Amino acid sequence: MSSPPVRWCGALCCPDFPPFAFQQRATGHLQLFAKLDNPANEKKYFWLVWIPLNINVDMQFRWRIAQALEWRWWRHYLRDKDKKAYLSWKRTYWDKLLAPYLSLLQIDEDTEVADLGCGPAGVFIYLPCKVTAVDPLWHIYSGKLQMASPTAYPGVTFIRSELENWIPDRAYDAVFCMNVINHVRDLNRCMDVIRNALKPGGHLVITVDAHRYKWAMRLLSLIPIDLLHPHQYSLDEYMRLLTERNFKILNVSPVKNGSLFCHYLIIATRPKEETSR
Repeated sequence: MSSPPVRWCGALCCPDFPPFAFQQRATGHLQLFAKLDNPANEKKYFWLVWIPLNINVDMQFRWRIAQALEWRWWRHYLRDKDKKAYLSWKRTYWDKLLAPYLSLLQIDEDTEVADLGCGPAGVFIYLPCKVTAVDPLWHIYSGKLQMASPTAYPGVTFIRSELENWIPDRAYDAVFCMNVINHVRDLNRCMDVIRNALKPGGHLVITVDAHRYKWAMRLLSLIPIDLLHPHQYSLDEYMRLLTERNFKILNVSPVKNGSLFCHYLIIATRPKEETSR
């Protein structure tokens, strides 16, 4: 009997944070597990590790790798940045991106907003309203990054949770999901959670990297070398995830064009007459 098909998978690793522990499978293939705690020491370089994986790499496996690398990316990106200067720059970034749409979104001090996949400096640092900020890595960000101090944001409620497992205790006027939905484990389940977290008539704001070319999308779906992003889709496919849930698309704007991806801002609304599923 022939062996199962094997493919090669690349992973960015850091010597100061060994995110991967290897365990030999009974089939002779390698399973990868991400560890997110206790970085060992300070180094400033990465290397590329290639490992053979069974062709059927499950999404839980890919998501755990992505979360390990997400933390590593933020840790190194923010390492030498001044807190005050960085947060000022980030607020300016959010203002430039979102200010043209605040009247459409009808956001004021009484608006209730969810910032899903907030990271250490999400829209919660900018919006002038009550915010619930949710992220599966918040316990790490708040414990290890000076940028992510919960006490600096008394109007924000922080929740450590995977988006798929988050159970909101209220419906929100607006939900922001900024550069998040292609990072999650179960995309369809997340879209259902987002829909049900919105009040009828509420607004959803998404930014996402969408593939420009089908060949690149298929290649990166087959060979998961883009480990920070478990999901590889085109703009049309992201739009379909919204329209299948009866969202009405109000705005689609390109934010940044790259060689393989285009970063889009999408604003949609949940119909007023609908109830939660």
